[in-house]
Amino acid sequence: MFFINPYEAVGPIRFGMTRAELVLVVGDPVRELKNRRAEADLQFPGFSIRLSKGDEKVVEVGITPDTPVMLCDVDVFVSADAFARLVKIDGAPYEYVGFVILLNLGVTMTGFHDADESQKAITVFEKGRWDHLRSQFNRLPIA
Repeated sequence: MFFINPYEAVGPIRFGMTRAELVLVVGDPVRELKNRRAEADLQFPGFSIRLSKGDEKVVEVGITPDTPVMLCDVDVFVSADAFARLVKIDGAPYEYVGFVILLNLGVTMTGFHDADESQKAITVFEKGRWDHLRSQFNRLPIA
């Protein structure tokens, strides 16, 4: 199980780790891709890790339901009310192109708010990662 410490770590994976440090704690990826920003996207069973372009440091960790994960004492993929609880804990949810962004918790969520199980995932990100898009966010009501 991965425990998320917002803006710091996802289990043993710490934001700002180098590729070499990362391989020591999670091993070699099963596949590596590049995104449209030319950032390395390292694929592991049940999660992926995005490295920044150039210095190749950890900036995002994507997690699918295959990997158990806890955030604020919420079992993200098991608790039926995980989405509602996390939105309430965050206190200022936003939406952008289908992602719910919880800036206070440092995560995005997809597939939870629209009950699309095939798209269910969370991404944990480093501080400032979404700042350049904030003017395009839509504020969501808290239920």
